[in-house]
Amino acid sequence: MRQQLSLSNDGLPSRAQYDKIVDEYYANLTPRKHDKALIDAATMTDVLLALHNPGAKDIRTAQFRFWVRKMFKLDEFAGREQVIHEERVVAVKENIYDIICSSHRAVQHAGRDRTNANIRKHYSWIPKEIVAGFVKACPTCNLKRT
Repeated sequence: MRQQLSLSNDGLPSRAQYDKIVDEYYANLTPRKHDKALIDAATMTDVLLALHNPGAKDIRTAQFRFWVRKMFKLDEFAGREQVIHEERVVAVKENIYDIICSSHRAVQHAGRDRTNANIRKHYSWIPKEIVAGFVKACPTCNLKRT
């Protein structure tokens, strides 16, 4: 007899499931990469400060300021000033769950690659490993696969 999976949160993984996926992602990274793997709101504030004040010496470390100048720029996007990397808006850690949910819905649960491609049209700094874990945990996609 086939077991019916419950479709919570509009047929998408819950925030708790997503948080577990992110924890697993961090667990597989070397500790050195943890700070810059996902950009949280506090880091984004410092990135914005460093971009607005390129000569400032009081924003974190010189290494951080160099990284910011090398990786990011400010640009007008959707009527707002945004931090851009590789011509796409940098996703903040706190918004990634909603971005993945929206993209996965937009491709109608079409799978990891199409979800990731949809995300990459607009956003950067969302690891494909997190997208893959999200799609793997998606109850709607799991029902389709059975």
